[in-house]
Amino acid sequence: MKKILIIYNGNINNAPRPRRMIECLEKEYELFVYSKKSSIPDELKSINFIFHNNSISKVEKIYKILLNKSNLYNKSIHDRKFTEKKEKLKKYEFDYIICHNIQLLPLALEIKKNAKLIFDAREYFPKHFEDRMIWKMLYQDYNNFLVKTYMPKSDFIITVSDGIKKQYKKDLNVKNIEVIESFPDYWDLKPSQIEENKIKIIHHGNATKSRKLEEMIYMMDFVDNKYRLDLMLVPSDKKYYNFLKNLVEKRENVNLIEPVAYKQIIPFINKYDIGLFIANPTTFNLKYTLPNKFFEFIQARLAVIIGPSIEMKKYIDKYKFGKYSNSFDYKELAQLLNNLSEEEIFSMKLKANEVSKLLNKNKTCIKFKNLLRDIK
Repeated sequence: MKKILIIYNGNINNAPRPRRMIECLEKEYELFVYSKKSSIPDELKSINFIFHNNSISKVEKIYKILLNKSNLYNKSIHDRKFTEKKEKLKKYEFDYIICHNIQLLPLALEIKKNAKLIFDAREYFPKHFEDRMIWKMLYQDYNNFLVKTYMPKSDFIITVSDGIKKQYKKDLNVKNIEVIESFPDYWDLKPSQIEENKIKIIHHGNATKSRKLEEMIYMMDFVDNKYRLDLMLVPSDKKYYNFLKNLVEKRENVNLIEPVAYKQIIPFINKYDIGLFIANPTTFNLKYTLPNKFFEFIQARLAVIIGPSIEMKKYIDKYKFGKYSNSFDYKELAQLLNNLSEEEIFSMKLKANEVSKLLNKNKTCIKFKNLLRDIK
């Protein structure tokens, strides 16, 4: 049985894309996962885990600024931080290494030997958090250095959307790059019935300032009385989360609800009628976003309402399970909602039911396993 090492700088339990990849591959390959200690899921005890803790101290962050973020300094930090880990990993012989973080790509290249290295560029890393001054000061040059130096050395690159793929091809002049969408598990569900004069809207995800989630709250000031919005948010930015909480408390048609485990998101939101995401293009990654939640809305058999996001629009145009506005103006989104009848909304829910059988993890799993077999 061939061996695969999956490298992820975080908690696998809370990372849908790496977890789905593990579930896709675990029956056909012997898997090793290199991740943080806190990420050991009970249901994956059969997998061999190697642990690490890759935190960067505040002193090192400040030192980066003082040294003007030099590439030589960045490389020295990597060499020092990963020396011990490299020696442990070099004892193994892998057939494939799948790396999910740009910061861990140098390590993956160091220990690959004869393995084929697949890098999951799920974001456009040179502009990852380009709207944040502190990120631009601390990390942007570093990410550019890592992308230009190490990404072209991968045997294959995968990413999540056509827009990100095209930009990497332009930047790096690489041909070995393909889109593997973040399709979720298939769930055998039915569209829930719409209550008379009560249309339930859901948005779920991280509360991060870049996404301008407040605009969905402002939108609710302009919709008909039949609409209710629930926000199921992870408070990743507590200050911003409290700002949203304050806005919600001033409105009767918006609620903040507790997040559920990621494996329970789809069955939980099945009781709603509309999945909503106004993805203001405040960053390159948001401009070309094709997020997990978009496909989770489909699996939950919801009508999907979005702004004119480039990648999501393609699916709505093709499969007709939702609507999008001509701009990201929340007042225009409100008007779009007000123009919808309950019959139209339920018709889109039925379309989502049909599409759920096509856009799920089974499709991407087959595509990814074929990709592994075809890498030369």
